[in-house]
Formats: sequence, structure tokens, C-alpha cells
Amino acid sequence: MLVKTLPVYCSFNDDTTVSEYMKGLQEQLMNSMANDIFPFSDVAAKYGISADLLFAYQAEFSDDFKIGDTILTKEDLLLDLPKEPLLVQAWLKDGEYYLTAEYRVDLYDEETIDNILESYDSAMSSILNCRHVSDVSILSKAQEGKLDSFNMTEVSYDYTKTVVDMFCEAAEENADKTAVVYGDINITYSELEKITRNLAGYINSQGLHTEDVIAVLIPRCEYMAIASVGIARSGCAYQPLDHTYPQDRLQFMLEDSGAKLLITTEEMKNLVPGYEGPILLVDDIPNLPEYTEELKKPSPEDLFILLYTSGSTGVPKGCMLEFGNITAFCRWYHRFYELDNTCHVAAYASYGFDASMMDIFCPLTIGAESHIICEDIRLDLIALNEYYEKNRITHSFITTQVGRQLAMMENNSLRYLSIGGEKLVPLEPPTNYEFLNVYGPTECTVFTTRFHVDKYYDDIPIGKPLDNLKLYVVDSKGHRLPPGACGELVVSGRQVSRGYLNRPDKTAEVYKMNPYTDEPGYERVYHTGDIVRYLNDGNIAFVGRRDGQVKIRGFRIELTEVEEIIRRFPGIKDATVAAFDEDGGGKYVAAYIVSDETIDIDKLNSFIMETKPPYMVPAVTMQIDSIPLNQNQKVNKRALPKPEKKVEEKVEPKTEIQKRIYNCVKEAIGHEDFGITTDIYYAGLTSVSAIRLNVLLAKEFDAVIKTGDLKQNPTVIQLEKFIETAPDIDSHEERDMYPLTGSQKGIFVECAKNPESTLYNIPLLFTLDETIDIDMLKSAVTKTVAAHSYMTARFGISEDGELYQKPCPEEFIPEVINTTDAEFEKLRPDLVRPFKLEGGRLFRVELYITESKKY
Repeated sequence: MLVKTLPVYCSFNDDTTVSEYMKGLQEQLMNSMANDIFPFSDVAAKYGISADLLFAYQAEFSDDFKIGDTILTKEDLLLDLPKEPLLVQAWLKDGEYYLTAEYRVDLYDEETIDNILESYDSAMSSILNCRHVSDVSILSKAQEGKLDSFNMTEVSYDYTKTVVDMFCEAAEENADKTAVVYGDINITYSELEKITRNLAGYINSQGLHTEDVIAVLIPRCEYMAIASVGIARSGCAYQPLDHTYPQDRLQFMLEDSGAKLLITTEEMKNLVPGYEGPILLVDDIPNLPEYTEELKKPSPEDLFILLYTSGSTGVPKGCMLEFGNITAFCRWYHRFYELDNTCHVAAYASYGFDASMMDIFCPLTIGAESHIICEDIRLDLIALNEYYEKNRITHSFITTQVGRQLAMMENNSLRYLSIGGEKLVPLEPPTNYEFLNVYGPTECTVFTTRFHVDKYYDDIPIGKPLDNLKLYVVDSKGHRLPPGACGELVVSGRQVSRGYLNRPDKTAEVYKMNPYTDEPGYERVYHTGDIVRYLNDGNIAFVGRRDGQVKIRGFRIELTEVEEIIRRFPGIKDATVAAFDEDGGGKYVAAYIVSDETIDIDKLNSFIMETKPPYMVPAVTMQIDSIPLNQNQKVNKRALPKPEKKVEEKVEPKTEIQKRIYNCVKEAIGHEDFGITTDIYYAGLTSVSAIRLNVLLAKEFDAVIKTGDLKQNPTVIQLEKFIETAPDIDSHEERDMYPLTGSQKGIFVECAKNPESTLYNIPLLFTLDETIDIDMLKSAVTKTVAAHSYMTARFGISEDGELYQKPCPEEFIPEVINTTDAEFEKLRPDLVRPFKLEGGRLFRVELYITESKKY
């Protein structure tokens, strides 16, 4: 038995009893022993069986084990077993079972291993008290207590007031302050209060009240805020529609919601020719009669918004959120993000995306400014970043792929940047503002968890629950799972929405009564379908979707919906769709089609866009002979060919400019399988990599290049002609002296006035290894500083009394200080000497060497 491994296959149904299960395992094991001449290693190799975890059972032993004249110790027995990432062994000694584990410390920590062993022990105890195997729990009492501590999120808020009450109070207290900004348009709180009151009054005068739905189909503009707030004040619910959706999808949403009124523009009403209800044009809203009567305020349980998410049958589902849901979220947002009436919040999200609620209602219920970002700069990162700094944007949420790239740029206005919508690829976070990875399904009102990314993480968690939310990680039977175990995320609390409109079957599938607590406010749970696991510190790590849903550019779609429309295309006999990871983060969709004739992919994509949004069009479509199936006649995803885009011809760059452009494109898309006449979008350029290409080209040619320019000039040759006439980036003459920025002036004056102050010290204590070469370290620091000339700038006061800064040409050399351990300890807790204005220089590096250590 030391040299043979016997496979054990565990399988049971909900009604399988423990005794039946044990009997079946015994029979299976005996049959395996009868056929053990066929090595299990051959079985594993033939059928592709592998595992990270090995569970082994050892026979009963005392302190040693004798085979013939050879005495084997327990350690000898361990050495005879395969070395896996995790080896769990069950031992029997003197009638007692106990478990041991060997594991790789680079993959597991001790607390996780303790959880695994504790769960095995709990399962052994549980199985003796259960009739059915499906009732067995692997959660111990201690683990359950730890999970409960993770859910201690209670914070007292006033939930009797809704966002309508909060807005009215904010408008009264901040009447003359700016509320909404769009381009050159600025609307004060008093103006916003008046126009939304008149809009609400008009809606009520049409006989529309609580639970009635009003659809809004408009471009990005200030009316995103005006319409949303005005409808909320009327007590009705609003249905934001994204004008980029196909007509069929927009028409379905209007019909399914039973919208009683459509607010739109003269141009966009033509997108829904089938709508026959009343229409209010945004151009008419400023001229609505003044409404002086008191508006009836909505209650927390009234319908607030109707948002449509993707449906597994190709039919979108209308998610119903109540006033109480958004109020709870806004209360948390105000506290967590330290939002007040001095803050400026970017409204970046698409109007049909649930994050748009946050961008509009969170700032407008506290007296802050909501800046609706214009469409022409949303994907132009340079322009977007400049807008943020110019308009002093303090808070922003952006979908993962774009937000990740914005975080790589220097920004001096942001206090908080939150990104979410897709799994975040590891990165070094910005250091001058809070950077948060957030997660949340639409059904639970924008965010459910948040995680402060304060350093580089190999796998960035989605974090801990928001205030007054309780999260559960459960198996398929609803049993709670211990930290480290993967299961479905289930959410309860005040942000859990009402359900799906006109879809009682879908509502019943995912909205259920809470079996884990009877506390008020947590009566219902929502099953997210997302697979996660609790970490030992209470943070949650995202693993993947339980079903075929994925998020593409922040929008959740179901792969079956894409597959369903592809199958409608003439000539296609079979099809499947899969999601793959982008090189730079996020996911993309690839489609595989089977047909007796050659399918025109461009025509297929156009066909998809007739009925589906742009983000549902596959990035790659491959025609193959047949869809591979496994033994169960299900699609074998692993056997699908790797997605690739074939380029018919490749013309190499000829001129120097073409070569430079070609290299920029190659770096942006990650390969060089394209030519100078190839459409770079067909070569693999996405909306996200296009942003990177903009930056690369701008730096390479010192020219202003926008995303729209790439679409109009999508080949290297066209870009060459465009760049020759593109405007240069603004340049400035080199001077001997430069004026100080506002923040520099403040620091300079404060430090000159209080030279002994440590206010602006940034102490970082590193204990260096004894092998570190101080001279080499000095050289590295010196070269780093030399590459960033602003670090060595000198500051002073001119003869005219003006503060200035000027380049410092001499070499910057870090100061090495030899001292004693005792003297070094006196420097703490500040670690370094008080700030002194040494020759007008604001930057200094000190290396301390003591008797025992280097710092």
C-alpha cells in the first residue's frame, strides 16, 4: 500500500443516506483493489486527472512500523508519499484518528491549513449525526463564530428619510452652490431644486404617482441629473435607457416596464418608433409651469429605479430597486468616502449602468458637485485626467479596465478613485489618494464590498461588506463555508432589491428568505451566482461566475444570450461562446461557429449589432469544423482552439515614421501580426488598448491624438498622414526660474517659518540586509533622482519678493549617517530629523548605519 494509490470516486444525491454512501464507497474500494494491477498513474494520465490536494490514509501504527527486518518511522512513511502542494493524511493510532498536513508555504498559510483540518474534523463529527450526506456540514462552531464576526457591520443611520428628503435638505442649505456641471453648463442647487420641482409637479399632474415607471432616453447631458431627481421627487420610478442599445432592445424595455411617460429629445425619440405613449422633450422642461403645491414624498419601500440586466434566455430582466435601497447606499457612501459639500464627484458611468445612481444621488444628497463627464473625453485618458485636475474632482468611479489605466497617471486632485465591474489585474496603486477595488451586483445597489488597494497584491480581493450588509459564502446546499473554501456569495441587508419585474420565476430563483439570521433588516438574501472565498482577515476574494455570465466593459452579460443571436444568422449550424482574459486585464468574448459555407464575419457582427449592444459583439469569431464535446455531450471548453485574428496580408513598414507608429501599435495590442495596411481594430485593438495607443503616439510624436482619430485613421499608413498634420502638444520655453504651484507655496512658507517642524516629513523605515552595498544603493538613488529633476529643484525668494523654483544641475547624493543604535532610537517615532530648508532644497534622502543594522 506504500507504493500503490487507489482512486476513490465520491458521488451522492440529495437523498443519499450516510449508510448507503458508506456502503457504496466500500464496494468501490474493494473493486479498485481487485483491479489495482492497472496503475492509477496510468489512469490519471489517460483521463487528464490531477489535483493540488492529496488525501492519504495510513494504517494503524505505534511509534514505528516494521516490514521484515526494516523498521520504518512515521517520518519514513511520510517520505514515501508524493510531494504535492498540499498533503493531508489521516492516521490511526490506538483506536484514535488524527490528521496531519504538509503544504507549500508559498501557496498556503498556517491559518488556512488549520481551517482545512478543522473542517475535516467537523465533517467527521457531522456525518455521524446526519441521515443524508447532503446535510453534512464542514463548518465548526469556532469557524461559524469567526464568520459572524466578519458580518458585524451595523452602523446607525436615519433610514426614515429617503434620498428625496436628503436632496431637499441639501438644496436648502447650499442654495447658491453649484450642484451639476456639464461642459460649460453650471446649475446651482436652487436652480436644480426649482426645475426638478416643476418636473415632478408636471409628472403628478399627468396622473402619475408611486410605482409608475418613467423612461428616460437622452444623450449624456445635464438632464441625466435633472430627470433622475425630478422623477424621484414625483414619487415615480425612472428607467434610464442607453441610446447605444439596438432599437429592438429599447422597444422591449419600454414595453416590459409599461412606461407611462418617455422623457427624450427630438432626435432620440426616433430610436423607439414603436412607443405610442406620452412624450416629454427635454427642451420643454425649462418652460414647465411653476409648481407651488407640496409634493408627496416617496416611502422607503416605493419603487425607485428599473434597471435591465442580461437574461439567460436572451430576454433582459428588469431589476427593481426601492428608495430604501439607494438611501442605504448613499448613507454609507457619505460616511465611508468622507463626502461633504466641498467635494466634486465625477459622473462617469453610462446612464443605463447602475453606478450612474451613485454618481448623481450621492453628491446631490450632501451638497457636493456632480460633474457629468462629456462623451468625447470619457475614453481620452489624458483629457479626462486634465479635466479632473482643472475641476478639482475629488471622487470618481470608473470601470476596471479604464480606471486601472487612469490610476497609472499622476493626479493631484483625487482623494478617492474606485474601480469595479471586472476582476482587477494586480498593479502598484497610486500613493497620493485612496484607490479602491469595489464589487457589487445591480440587485444589491451599486456596491456590496470594497477593498483599499494599499500595496501590490498577487490577487486583489474585493474586500469587506458595506455598512448593514451581511455576506455568506455557501455551498450548493446552502451550508455556510469556512474561510478559504470556495462557494457562492449570498447577500442580505438594506441594499438587497425587490426582485425582477414580471419575472416571478427568476425572482424566486435568487431572492430567498434568510436562513442564517432573524435580525431585522436582513430578512431576505440575494444569491449572486458569483464564486468567492473568505480570506482569514475577513476580506473576500473573487473566484469567478457560477454560470455563464461575465462582465464586459462593466456590463454583465450571459454568454448564452450572445450564442442565441449568433445561431439566428443564416447558414450557421452550431455555435458556442467563451470568455477569455485580456492581456491587460478584463475579459473579451470569442465565438466559435460551424457552417457548411464560409461565413462573412463582418456581416455576422453587423447582424448581432442590429439587436444587441456593441459590447455583446465577440472580439474574435472563428469558424471551425465542429464544436468539441466531452463524454457527457457538453461543450469541451478546453478543446476549443485558442482565439486568434488572422490577417490576410502583412505589409512591413517602410518609412521611419511608419516604423515608429508600428512599434506603438505593437506595444498596445501585444503582438506584431499585422501590417501597415491592416485595420488595427481587426488586429486586436480594443477600446481599452486604444487609450494606451493614444498615450504612446502622443509621447512618441509630441502630438495631440484622440480615440476618434484612431477610428478615422485605423491603419499605420493613415496614421502617418494624420500625424503629419496633427497639432503639437503645448510646449513651453525653458526658463532659469519657474513660479511655485499653490501647494508648493504653502509647503515652502510653512517650512521656512517652522524649520524644526516634522509636518512634511515622509518617514519610511527599511531594515537593510547586511549584504547591501551602501555605495551601490547611493548610486541607485542618485540615478533615480537624476531622472526626476523636480526632486532636486531649489526654492527661493527673488529680489521682487516672488517665490520661485529653479533646476539644480549639481549631482544629488544621499546623505549617509553613521550613528549608534541608541542615538538612532532617539529619532523615533519620526525616524528622520526635523525638516530643514537646506539651501532651498525640499527633498532629502538619509541612510543611517548603526552598530547592528542599516536603515
